[in-house]
Amino acid sequence: MSPLTELLGPATSLVFDSLVRASIQGGVLVVLIWLVCRLIPQLPASVRCILWWLASLKLLVTFVCVDPLPVPVLEPARSDPVAQLNFSPGRPHVSAIQNSPKPSGQGTTSEPSVSFDWSVPAVGIWAAILTLLLAGLADRMRKINGIARRAVEAPRQVQELAAALGESLRLSHRPAVRLSDEVDTPLVLGFCRPLVLLPTGSFQALRSEQQRMALCHELLHLRRKDLWLAYVPALAERLFFFHPLVHLAVREYQLTREAACDAEVLRELDAKPYDYGRLLLALGVSRLPMHLAAAGSPSSYSKLRRRITMLRDTSTHCPRLRTASWTAILLAVLAITPLTFVARSEDRQQAGKPAPSPRAATNPSPPTAPVAAVVPGVPAQAARPAARERKRRHNDLNYVLFLDENHTMMSGSSEDTDRAKSLRKGNEQMLWLRRGGREYIVRDPAVLNQVQDIFRPLQQIGGEQAKIGAKQAEIGGRQAEIGSKQAAIGRKQAEIGAKQARVGSRHAAFAARQAGDEKAKRDELENERRQLELDMQELDKEMQELSNQMQAFNSPMNDLSKDMNVLSQEMNVLSRKMEEASAKAEAGMSTLLDRAISSGAATEVK
Repeated sequence: MSPLTELLGPATSLVFDSLVRASIQGGVLVVLIWLVCRLIPQLPASVRCILWWLASLKLLVTFVCVDPLPVPVLEPARSDPVAQLNFSPGRPHVSAIQNSPKPSGQGTTSEPSVSFDWSVPAVGIWAAILTLLLAGLADRMRKINGIARRAVEAPRQVQELAAALGESLRLSHRPAVRLSDEVDTPLVLGFCRPLVLLPTGSFQALRSEQQRMALCHELLHLRRKDLWLAYVPALAERLFFFHPLVHLAVREYQLTREAACDAEVLRELDAKPYDYGRLLLALGVSRLPMHLAAAGSPSSYSKLRRRITMLRDTSTHCPRLRTASWTAILLAVLAITPLTFVARSEDRQQAGKPAPSPRAATNPSPPTAPVAAVVPGVPAQAARPAARERKRRHNDLNYVLFLDENHTMMSGSSEDTDRAKSLRKGNEQMLWLRRGGREYIVRDPAVLNQVQDIFRPLQQIGGEQAKIGAKQAEIGGRQAEIGSKQAAIGRKQAEIGAKQARVGSRHAAFAARQAGDEKAKRDELENERRQLELDMQELDKEMQELSNQMQAFNSPMNDLSKDMNVLSQEMNVLSRKMEEASAKAEAGMSTLLDRAISSGAATEVK
């Protein structure tokens, strides 16, 4: 063993063990939180945000904790070294670490064989990738800070609106508000000096009430300390970049954080979910990566749809729901404690059981082959499982399948497609693949038909998804049409409200005249009073008619929302089927290509 390995071995083993322990325990907590959110769909977004943030904190705490709480759940270690040896003739045997000297009849003595410690290169690769991720994060933050420096100060009325909202929200510091052409969504950033950055074009195109809601959303991030709390999920996502459940937890945290601010905007401004949903649609989707910043727009249309759907579940007045929320949070806090599983006590394990027979410790029959003994400090290595080998070979597989001029299936890059096209003859059906650095071509019709059979379920599911997507688009168009009609009625209601305000002011002026001029003609004043009452009654009648028309639109809009929810559930089912079919197709494709290469149906390209 080299001096460098002796120096780094204990440290890398500690890091490796911490990564494994945190990955397992954090993954279990993520799955449990996901189940809670699925079983209690009415759970408020603020509670979900706390749960997903605690999942990220669990990963960090378990990783950095060097002295986790021991939990005795494993089988106790046997004290008899002879009992640790496997003398069963029916079991497979592996080579042992021989530390005893050879018999005197042999002329040489072999050195003890030491297994290779995979934790050192694994931790080295992990550290290198982590360094690149942190460097990329720093570079992206440098760019967004440059955008903030180049931004211009917002107009005075926007500054006054932000100041009024900040006072209403009881913010301790008044943030700066700037406009920029380089961003496409309102966002707040800044660790020590918070800054609200607004898109110049799209923000100025919003109505005054929409601007107020958008600014309130960003200022609520400051009141909730989201910029500070965001460092925990961001760090967890980079430390455990290899863990898919960690990425799930971070995505759900970011989504529920924005949804929680949406719900608070509705409560603070007494806004209607429909009006706020139209604001989200007006802001659209933002593709600008905002790391350690809170952006008002989601990063995908699916997240936008989920945020609009979550606007309906903003009430937390149900006692059962509050109890379930606090219970879930309390259990998640308790689950943050890092654990390590150790062997149970020998006395506790054998309590109430008969003592082992003395013959069990002295088996007179020798082993038929060398066996593995437990040696402290030296990890034993077993043969690599076949499943891991198949997975490695699958990850090393790229292929391009040409069916006709308009249908091509591939797994790889555009360079692979160009390479395959250069080997294709005309419009022939052909399969090109690269595995282990070697290229192969398959023109056998039987093999190509088997490939099409493998991917046929994916095409069928894709067709069903396209049909549901078309139905969703149709319902969305009808919802937009009804929404435009409701907006027109709302404008008419606003006009009538203005007329009612003018009539009310005339009422006030009439009362002042009546109180200040007792000698005025009573008949003239009475006629004017009656006319004002008639005008107000007429306006009330028009307002009631518009309210009835608005109410009439609510029922079809609710029906369309129910239809959209049904289609969304069907789409989710198809998405799960697509994932299962994709995994099955990839496995079948890998097996088929192995047979094609071994049988000679795949010709190697020289």
